Amino acid sequence: MAFSNPLFAQKEGVTQVDLDYTDDSPSDTLVIKLSGSDKILIIGGNLKDMHKYKQADSIKTLFLSDILSAQANNSLNAEATKVYYFVTNNGKRRLKAENIDLTENAVNVAYELKRLQLDLPKYEYHLFDLKNEYQIQVYLSDAKQLKTQLENTNIESAINFVNSNAKKDFNRTFKLELATENGYKITNKTQGRSDAFMINGSLGIGLIGNTFAPVAGLDMFFYLSNKYSVGQYKLGLSYNAFPFVNTISGEVKGVSLINSYSVKLMQNLNDENSSNSQWLGLHGGIMKSNDLQSFNNAVKFGLLFGNKSMNYSFDFIYNSNKNWIYGLTIYLPF
Repeated sequence: MAFSNPLFAQKEGVTQVDLDYTDDSPSDTLVIKLSGSDKILIIGGNLKDMHKYKQADSIKTLFLSDILSAQANNSLNAEATKVYYFVTNNGKRRLKAENIDLTENAVNVAYELKRLQLDLPKYEYHLFDLKNEYQIQVYLSDAKQLKTQLENTNIESAINFVNSNAKKDFNRTFKLELATENGYKITNKTQGRSDAFMINGSLGIGLIGNTFAPVAGLDMFFYLSNKYSVGQYKLGLSYNAFPFVNTISGEVKGVSLINSYSVKLMQNLNDENSSNSQWLGLHGGIMKSNDLQSFNNAVKFGLLFGNKSMNYSFDFIYNSNKNWIYGLTIYLPF
């Protein structure tokens, strides 16, 4: 169970502004608002590193030169509603446009809803700087304004303004919107931080010394996420019960129970991908047993590994007889 609203946001840092091209890792976005609903989006990396990207205006200038040339020789229709421009690692360039006469067989509902939510006008231009892994998206309500809008917008100065005036927001914000009328002004900040209190159970099998036993557990975590709502840290308490079956000459004579209480601290080693979390951490605590006195008040600590489907714990146990014993637990969270 998770108590949060929402707990796991869907990778808005990428998909909410990047309607056609997706990446496995989250990307931050700077939105430069032009006149009306026209806007330019710069997508890639992290906002705090965006000021290092110095090629945006040169890519914009190359695109403008190539598209105006293509329109002049009638190889590209000036009223094309969706244009793609690719600049490769070695500087080769390719310009592609969708046919405005193309009749869609079906409506992409999610795409259209997202366009409405983001107030994106009719004409869109996607510029891909493949060498630097950045995207520049231009949205215009009038295709005839392309030359004017791009020539009048200095992307690097907008990025530098954000870098000078919003550094305190970079670790919490994945999208910044910048107005350009009467000078630059930050008008909106979008954050995906989604911390939560989580409770989950688990079932598995444990090995303590040379004895196997089933295990059932309960974890309570305070879950900290990054600005993309991908988990970064988990801090919490854990309870595990190990029932040992006692047998004499093959006959079951009873069950002895070891109760284990731990404090856990874990970090996600893959916090850029919500679908493939890899957790690593430490835990320490105490064990209690009324029947097995050597494990009553035994101290333990160990390493934790895990992902969405399986968790592992490798333990060192110092029992009441002052002996060191190893433990290994494999369990499935639910």
